[in-house]
Amino acid sequence: MGTRITLTVTAAIVITPLLFHWLPFEISQWYVASARIQLEQGNRDAANEQIDKGLTWSNNPNLIGLKSDWLVESNQHEQAITLLEDLLEYPIHDLSLLNVHIQLCNSVLAAARTKGQEPCPRIAELWKDASAITSGTLFESQPTLFKVKYKNARAYQLAVANDNLEQALTDTEETIDLLGGNVFVLNPIPARSFNAFEYTIKESGRDKAVAEDIQQQVIEPLERSHIQLKYGGAKQWSTADSKHRDTMLNDTARWLIAAHKLYLQALPTEGFDDIRQRTNNEIEELSKQLETNRPIAVPRILNSREELFLIIQILDTHGYVHYRLKNFQIAHGSLTAAIDLATGIVRELERHENAPGKDRLEYLRSTLAIMHYHRAVVYESLGHIDFQQRDLEMVRHYGAEPNPTLF
Repeated sequence: MGTRITLTVTAAIVITPLLFHWLPFEISQWYVASARIQLEQGNRDAANEQIDKGLTWSNNPNLIGLKSDWLVESNQHEQAITLLEDLLEYPIHDLSLLNVHIQLCNSVLAAARTKGQEPCPRIAELWKDASAITSGTLFESQPTLFKVKYKNARAYQLAVANDNLEQALTDTEETIDLLGGNVFVLNPIPARSFNAFEYTIKESGRDKAVAEDIQQQVIEPLERSHIQLKYGGAKQWSTADSKHRDTMLNDTARWLIAAHKLYLQALPTEGFDDIRQRTNNEIEELSKQLETNRPIAVPRILNSREELFLIIQILDTHGYVHYRLKNFQIAHGSLTAAIDLATGIVRELERHENAPGKDRLEYLRSTLAIMHYHRAVVYESLGHIDFQQRDLEMVRHYGAEPNPTLF
């Protein structure tokens, strides 16, 4: 009997500290689940109650993250910043820290823009703190879409902060490269981008002789190709006419070479050496494909609607970065492409009650409000006030009020 009592007491001595540390965290996890259910049902106040109750049990990083989300959406940015800064001190997984950095940057940007503070150099500093993660082997070993998400986030946040724009441009170009294409391929009407580069070259006074030939050599053939692919593509690709297919692909390679050359000419003469080098490498690779009669691969069909949402974000980022760089025509092309894609999805979801992705409808509407605002400021810079006013009306149509904190 004495042995059993001794064992029981010993077990209690060992288990009690474990329960003391383990049980509060587990209870807080129940509140995490409960809060997420309330958020999914649109009950924000009820979710906040569950979060606060959970935090009385444990400073659970998941609860802190949910609380910071709630504070951001409630425009309580300073409180969110304090919480997120505390969360950065937790020994959580390196890659998880990237989400905290993104959230913290959003709160810092919102607080700064509310006060009219621009540029906002702290964003570049925060991303510099995260560089050990984003340049590490663990980050590089992640799936492509994972890397695209974070590079695009950094590009966008730097553009909103109006700071370190060279890094923002590098990031937005790399996200497009990682998806196996470029902005010309991702645009629904690639000719817009070529027109943008033509305009940029003419306005800058560089290579005017080249610019005069662009319309005939690049834009018109590309427009014909776009019409051909749009209206006859399904029939052409189903005929298994390999000779026709190779001709089309080689023509695509030639247009992409011309596009890359235009891009080099449109870049500012100072800086951007890494992008210049990468673009030259792409021209060399495309040229080799033509020399060996090995056609360039066509852009792959998107595997999911989530990828299409990501494409929309990337095009919006690309446009906003170029707006900051005062490349207004380029910005207009990418933003219009993003708006066209998103508008098409929204109309589809509104028409079909049981369409896949219906749960993302409100997200897309709020995204469209932001993108229309982005294009409105581009139109303002171009002096197109009528078009600017139309976009501002679309911002209101999608449930937002135009203001500098809309990003």
